[in-house]
Amino acid sequence: LVYKLTEKEFLPLLVQLLEWSAGSLEKSISFYNLASQLSDKLQGLFLLFSGSIYVNLVEKLQQCKPPEPAEEFASKKAKLSPGSDLSMYSLKTLYNMLRYDTTHTFITADRFDTLLPVLLDLITLPDITHLTPALAQLPVAANSDRLWKQFNFQILNLSKSPLPMVRQNVVSVYKEFIAKLGQDYSVLLPDSLPS
Repeated sequence: LVYKLTEKEFLPLLVQLLEWSAGSLEKSISFYNLASQLSDKLQGLFLLFSGSIYVNLVEKLQQCKPPEPAEEFASKKAKLSPGSDLSMYSLKTLYNMLRYDTTHTFITADRFDTLLPVLLDLITLPDITHLTPALAQLPVAANSDRLWKQFNFQILNLSKSPLPMVRQNVVSVYKEFIAKLGQDYSVLLPDSLPS
């Protein structure tokens, strides 16, 4: 059905579905399940429409941040479960958007600066199966030495965490990041060595 829609027909439909999903966790899960599948099937074409869901996607990922131990008891607002389907589908959608951005135009410096802290906050999750590819792909999609260095600095700072699980998650993300950069990682090697 989506393949038969024109760009002018698909964008309003996507925006209407996004508005429909507002205010309900179940509807948001359904929307991002659909968005993850559409972004996988449409690949680079989905990026034409991704700007319309980007702000909502960042908000949903911020809601998935696990609470601090002190906040956990003080907070009376119901937060999303960190391992929820919403975080899984929103991370899959983000990963597909980053993966199929072959022109490196979707992730601007501003979007990178917005997304990086949000994704790094999620590194404290016990299961980072869907976070790892998205977080490792973010600097690759940005395609900028300066942003690579910023990512490298931030992720290496997290490796100093007193929590073993966080350090283990950082290593998983870092390994994937290095694998994705390949030969280009040599630019970051001087900054990565301990002084």
